[in-house]
This record gives sequence, C-alpha cells and structure tokens, in this order.
Amino acid sequence: AIPVITQVTLASNSLLNTSARPLLRFKVDATGGDIAWGFLTFKVTKDAATTVGTDATTGITLWDVTAGGNTSVVGVFTNAATVYGAGAGPADIGFVPTAEQTISGSKTYELRGNIAAADASGDFVTVTLDNDSAAIVASDQLTDIDADTDAPIIWSDISASSHATTTNDWTSDFGVKNLPVADSLNWPA
Repeated sequence: AIPVITQVTLASNSLLNTSARPLLRFKVDATGGDIAWGFLTFKVTKDAATTVGTDATTGITLWDVTAGGNTSVVGVFTNAATVYGAGAGPADIGFVPTAEQTISGSKTYELRGNIAAADASGDFVTVTLDNDSAAIVASDQLTDIDADTDAPIIWSDISASSHATTTNDWTSDFGVKNLPVADSLNWPA
C-alpha cells in the first residue's frame, strides 16, 4: 500500500485576518491497501508582517473534512517562530496526531490557521506539503523515523504483524505520489 496525495481547491484564496482560516486542503488516497500516517510537516512562506498561528503550539489546526465532515484531528503542533511572528520563512509547522491516522480508501484534510497583520498589497501566505526525500528511507519505528523533523509525511503500509508505532513498517515521503502540494492566500481580500 502507498499514499497518493493531491491538492484540493480551497473555497477562497483571499488572505483575511481571521481565526481558523483554511490554508491548505489535500486528499490522501490509500492505494493497494490501508495506510497510516503519524507525522506531517508543512512549509510556510509568507510576507514578513503577516502571522500564522498564535504561538509555538497554538493557532493552527488540522481537520478531517472528508465527505463534508468537519472533525478536528487531535494532536500537537510545533510552529516555528517565523510562522507565528515576524519573518518571511520558509519555516515549518510540524504536527503529530495523538493517535496514528489510518486511511482505508481516502480522507480529505484541511490545515487552518489564525491569520493576523495581513493588510497590504503583496501580503501572502503559501503552505506546502513538500517532497524533500531524494532517497528511500529504510522502514523503521515511527519514533525513529520522526527524527527527520522536516519529513512532509511519515507513513506506514501497516504491513507488520501487530502493527503499531513501534513496528518497523514506517517510512517518510520518498515515493509518495503527487508531492509537493501547495496553496497560497493573497491580499487584497
């Protein structure tokens, strides 16, 4: 089994100062069987003034919006200072869900963030689920693979018997189809 990730069009690409602004919507298809993921890293590039998120761990959320749903994916965010503060980036938003996310078929996700200080022509935010691995990463435990703190996705084909985050069936983004996926929000609204 392998994940195929595709961008899904946002309802609006206007950069607005608001909470929970949709930043990137993407679909993960599990092809050839079920898959699981346990880590995501989003790259953020923006103008120097606009802020995304509130601080190092809040103001960014991930939602399962499959088939019109709106369910928060619970987990821990790690936001770089230039994401929620001054600076243009690129900088990372890391996300580790509280429980591994298993996909049978497909799921659609939406990354949302609190936007502030966007107020001038040229202000923008671009979010990318990148493709940074040029070589195969040997299968290992999730906790060993996540040492690669900027891997866009750490996923499993759930091939180990008694699969868990501690089994050696986890890898990173090499071979994941359609990466990178990205979207941009732009001022004026």
